Amino acid sequence: MTNEELLEIGTADGALVALVSEAGEVVWSAQKSPAGTIVKAMLANEVPDAYALVATQLGAALSTVGSKLGVKRYACRQLSKPGRRFLEAADVEFYAEEDIELVKSSKDPSKVCPVEAALSEMETAEEMWAFLEKKFSSEENPSCSVPWAK
Repeated sequence: MTNEELLEIGTADGALVALVSEAGEVVWSAQKSPAGTIVKAMLANEVPDAYALVATQLGAALSTVGSKLGVKRYACRQLSKPGRRFLEAADVEFYAEEDIELVKSSKDPSKVCPVEAALSEMETAEEMWAFLEKKFSSEENPSCSVPWAK
């Protein structure tokens, strides 16, 4: 399947992140808080094996997640600089419609995702995964989106 077809399959149901099989079937997806939702699912062993990770915005968090899951291919609408740096270093196949500086919050697109901001300062996949695991292993940290200002 082409990169464009993969991207269409993964985002067809409004998903912000999806895992797709080699046969082109969505095997897991989330419509909100992409990084937090997939990491929590991984920690609960609720994420199946997948060939590709597809996202509307792909940054350091989802790149780290994909690496941890062993996906072979990535496709996204927007790819952040930290995400590109990670994918290039991992030497995996990826496609992006557009490059962006940093991933925006899924709840407030006028703000940078705080997880992306934190991960963009880290150097290794191990360091990034340790951060994600700690951040999303408790109910006190339900998502990567920033709180709404009152």
